[in-house]
Amino acid sequence: MGRDRGGGGIEMAIVLPLMLVCVFAIAHMSMYYLARQAAMSIAQVAVEGQRGWGAGPGAGQERADRLVTQLPRVLRDPRVRLTCDGVPLTGTCQGEHLTATVTGTAVSVIPGLRHQVSQTATGAVERVTELP
Repeated sequence: MGRDRGGGGIEMAIVLPLMLVCVFAIAHMSMYYLARQAAMSIAQVAVEGQRGWGAGPGAGQERADRLVTQLPRVLRDPRVRLTCDGVPLTGTCQGEHLTATVTGTAVSVIPGLRHQVSQTATGAVERVTELP
């Protein structure tokens, strides 16, 4: 029994750093997940704002920018790129499909470890067609 003296401190010195690494890794991956969700929300809002019938030039970008200001800061430097049938959008979309791609960097809990985030949303452009 006398040989076990001080064993608890040694066990804590081994186990506690491993537990802290696990806690920080879980927090870091949670921030990455939240950043992906934020990017997807921004992309969906941009598509919905621009694809609607009668949407003016820049409507999707404006809605995306407004959402960026309202979301928690889990995504650093979000950039929104709108394309119409694969061509960068200038003005209104005259094509069939509108795509928004949001890129940025997830907030890091672990210093020096950064993850790039990219999410894409696509939707059909609404338009009035003639009935046969």
